[in-house]
Amino acid sequence: MQTESRDPQYEAAKTTMDELDKWAERVKRVAVEAAGMSVAKLRSSEPTATPIARNLEIAARLAKLGYPDIEERAKAFIKEWKGGACFIATACYGSPEHIDVRTLRAFRDEVLIRSSLGRASVRFYYRVSPAFADWLSQRPRSRAFVRKCLLQPLTEWMQGPHGPRP
Repeated sequence: MQTESRDPQYEAAKTTMDELDKWAERVKRVAVEAAGMSVAKLRSSEPTATPIARNLEIAARLAKLGYPDIEERAKAFIKEWKGGACFIATACYGSPEHIDVRTLRAFRDEVLIRSSLGRASVRFYYRVSPAFADWLSQRPRSRAFVRKCLLQPLTEWMQGPHGPRP
């Protein structure tokens, strides 16, 4: 009895998509466990900005191969992970889904990355923000101060005519 041979490109795409899904589940699991964990410890245990960007590029290539099931999974992966991490805002609000965190992500994705200065600012943010978010995670008063005096006024400004609304 002869076994049915599959398209090797499809099999490679399916395996790669499975690996991306496993990575995403691992990151989600760590994020749930991170409630009592410092950001520095989280950062050392899981990938952040660079692997997210690399995995988004891989998913975008998989979506173009012409396999409907792989394309659907890749597009779902891209939709879920396009935003990236907002370490400081997430530390201050306690959730990556808070409206102000979503506003900051939308501003980054729709305004900042369109210019070289904006992209440089985002790269700088990803370099310095994990340490600052870790420091904030240990200081409730500092989190409240940053939230009230920096993040809320900034997101109110962004929600006006200066930026997108999530």
